[in-house]
Amino acid sequence: MLIAAVGLGLSTSTASAAEDAQSSSINALLRRMTDPRFEVRTAAERELSRLDPVQTQVLEEAATKDSEHAARIVSLLERLYVGQSAPGPEETSARPALLSSLDVMLTIRRGGDFGETEVTRAAEKSLSRLAEGDSPAAPIAEAALARHAVLAENRAIATLRRLGAKVVFSDLHDPMHDALGQLAEGADTDAIAGDSSPPALLKVEHVYILRNWTGGKEGLEYLTRLRITGGLQLYLVDGCGIRLEDTLALKAAIPGLAPIERSAATLGVRSSGYQFSENGGCEIASVTEGLAADRAGLRTNFVIKAVNGDPILTFDDGTSKSLVHRLRDCKPGETVILSVQKSSNVEPMDVEVKLSDWSDVPDVQIMNSYR
Repeated sequence: MLIAAVGLGLSTSTASAAEDAQSSSINALLRRMTDPRFEVRTAAERELSRLDPVQTQVLEEAATKDSEHAARIVSLLERLYVGQSAPGPEETSARPALLSSLDVMLTIRRGGDFGETEVTRAAEKSLSRLAEGDSPAAPIAEAALARHAVLAENRAIATLRRLGAKVVFSDLHDPMHDALGQLAEGADTDAIAGDSSPPALLKVEHVYILRNWTGGKEGLEYLTRLRITGGLQLYLVDGCGIRLEDTLALKAAIPGLAPIERSAATLGVRSSGYQFSENGGCEIASVTEGLAADRAGLRTNFVIKAVNGDPILTFDDGTSKSLVHRLRDCKPGETVILSVQKSSNVEPMDVEVKLSDWSDVPDVQIMNSYR
């Protein structure tokens, strides 16, 4: 027992000494960053840019205790967060504006993790804690995070996809699409940025937690890093392992979030909720291009009267007579027979529809309400 205690004491003492030495070394580098000699400051900054995730906490503590150099320390944490070891060359004012508009779409075109590493994640956490504190570093850290909101969102999108989610953007018809086409063909970004009409920014509209989700409840935290302005629709696909009760904390963090459970298969329609007649039916308000309903020729204003001979009354009212309920036990790739009425003065006709998987939903969901 005594030997174990002594051994533990030596181990703890050694670890503490190592931490003190590490902290002392980092503090020495921070002092050198204020040296009047450029080469000394540059060398110190280069060394600090090579910190491991644990050492970023030392920078965080230094920022709270050293008000004189808080801005310099937060600037270093910001560069660690971005993944930039040293300040980059000056860019034109138009280029950053273009990239901030296009990068969400570029996420679709170019897979990757946007440079996220253990160090960038540790630096982000340090900046977040500083921003929530009351030290002189708080407003500086908050501004640093705000500057890189697009980067944080792109990293979150990449992670969500890697964990098994489908992230869908709203469809906007604007000059962005022309710019993306030029970028895909290798056009120079600065040349595109010369356009006087900056494209609008696409926003995340829907997130589907798919059947192959591996992130558990913890992975849902990445949804809070999305820049949500007009609401976010979250779908929990049957088999994903996430239940409605698992999203309670998420709903508290994202105002207006209303998760919805969906079957494994999708028809690819939205409903106006309109009751076609006293006999019921689900009127189609829009059709998702490329999914089951679109491929089967269903169009806006068609009314779905039955599924496999079972009448339906609504789109989704929580009862067994809704379209959503009728599809609950269906699987992707399964064929169903829909009784469809094109207009009120014609008889319903039967249409075979091969159901889609939610993973088939386009990254930019185009809802054809005009077809």
